[in-house]
Amino acid sequence: DTGTEWSGHGRYRIRPEPPFTAQRGDQTYLYLGGQSDIPVYNVTDADAPVYVATIPLEMSGTHDMTIDGNIIFANNEFSGMVAIDATDFAAPVSLQRHTADYYNHASSVGMAGGRRIVVEGGEGMEANGPGTHLRIFDGDATSKTFMQQLGEYATRPETGMHNMIVRDGLVYIAYYQDGLRIVDIDDPANPVEVGHYNNWDPVTSFSGPFSGAIGIDLAADGSIILVNYEGFVSRFRFPPL
Repeated sequence: DTGTEWSGHGRYRIRPEPPFTAQRGDQTYLYLGGQSDIPVYNVTDADAPVYVATIPLEMSGTHDMTIDGNIIFANNEFSGMVAIDATDFAAPVSLQRHTADYYNHASSVGMAGGRRIVVEGGEGMEANGPGTHLRIFDGDATSKTFMQQLGEYATRPETGMHNMIVRDGLVYIAYYQDGLRIVDIDDPANPVEVGHYNNWDPVTSFSGPFSGAIGIDLAADGSIILVNYEGFVSRFRFPPL
């Protein structure tokens, strides 16, 4: 809730960038995006959130993030993506950073090809379009190649992506004007598009770069929920029945 005061710690004005919740054992934590750093609250009791700590960022500004156990992968806007070990909330450790010359927007982590993978993508807010690519990294913090890029995928330089989800070797992407894209990343060096649905109509959509597929989620039954910027929701099964 924008401007809600929690636990006497002060008032946070949450920008449109989404917060992220994650479990640690039987505890639920809320990580706030859209701030200069990352405030963390224990929200196990949703009616009585408790401030835990603020994770500092060496370079200010975070849009989205994804949490993998104790590791935070923070999309640090034009400062790239940074992996932070927050095992001890009071003493977080910056592990690795992928620097970039594009707006680092969103990320997701999961298993692909028998290994931990983290992917990130951007909205393409650059003149030459480098941020429109989905980039695939080693997401295993115990690996010698942790946070090294393994591959990438893109449709075209004219459109960026908004959100993505990694699940069982596939990455599901809300790709703005290029709709829903499903990409097999079991071989991260050679990603293969295996599914596509176009939910963007240039005649009826809003003008500008941010139209078409903007949000994505996977339901408990495995179906795909796709949100369109123009205000409608679609549901799919992949592969189709």
